[in-house]
Amino acid sequence: MERVDPDLVRAVREGTYVIDPQRVADAILRRARERAEAERLASVLEALELNGRPVGGPEDDAGAGTDVP
Repeated sequence: MERVDPDLVRAVREGTYVIDPQRVADAILRRARERAEAERLASVLEALELNGRPVGGPEDDAGAGTDVP
């Protein structure tokens, strides 16, 4: 685990640590976008399954249609 910067600990204890609300907001929005992208990708993976089976297996292959000689 990473060690915490002693100067940061001291600033927090002394009450001199300043929080930049713009950077906090940017971090919150960035994490929300990253989570949304991860959920989107997960839904793509879930869409590749149907009734607990992978889609595209032999039982899902319709084969040649009746209009193909």
